[in-house]
Amino acid sequence: MENQQKKVLERYSLQEPFSHAQISKTEEGTMYYEVFEFPLNEKCQNHLQFLHDTIIHYSFDSQIPQHAEKESIFKRIFGKSKDKSVKKIDPTGILLNPSFEQVGRLKKVFLDAIRHHELRIDDRELDLIWYYFHRDMLGFGLLEPLMHDPNITVIKCRNYDVSVLVDHRNHGTLETNVAFESRKHLDTYLRRLAARLGDVLNERNPNVRMSIPSGFYVDLWLPPSSADAITIKRIH
Repeated sequence: MENQQKKVLERYSLQEPFSHAQISKTEEGTMYYEVFEFPLNEKCQNHLQFLHDTIIHYSFDSQIPQHAEKESIFKRIFGKSKDKSVKKIDPTGILLNPSFEQVGRLKKVFLDAIRHHELRIDDRELDLIWYYFHRDMLGFGLLEPLMHDPNITVIKCRNYDVSVLVDHRNHGTLETNVAFESRKHLDTYLRRLAARLGDVLNERNPNVRMSIPSGFYVDLWLPPSSADAITIKRIH
């Protein structure tokens, strides 16, 4: 797709200023949907990975004894509330549709981690790293930009190393420039997404399907159990 001459038909923002969509057409008449995200340089990639590992895997709270078991900060934010009047958070509510309170608490922890570890990040880098952190932690990761396009009604991924397909309201079924680079990449994504949906995806339970509050129906299959590993439909 990259080597073909294409005419741009449409270009619009998805999450300004970090991502946008472009619909183009080759001389042969084939149409493509392309996602462009503002790239991370090596420094920002390293900071993003460090913050992800820090916040997911352990607490950097200095008040917690070194020998004590350190609960994941992410779990503390999105798990059971210590306030007995607050019910356990529905895990599907975290997916794409977190509350402002949840996002605010995670953003505070994110900023606290940067200050605590004295990471040198300017304002522009901070906004970009937060975009990717939020995308991967609270959204659909690699597929997140597609979820923000109201013109897309269906997202389908057949397997790794092949282009994700979308159904577009104005242009029909389009091949995209989005793809999972390896079987491990896809498997990890599927299992994590299933866990975010409050379920387990494995060889004994190769299918997880659920409607989520943000208005999507998600159907996941662990390859090679089905023709499509991922199907996401906009239901309203």
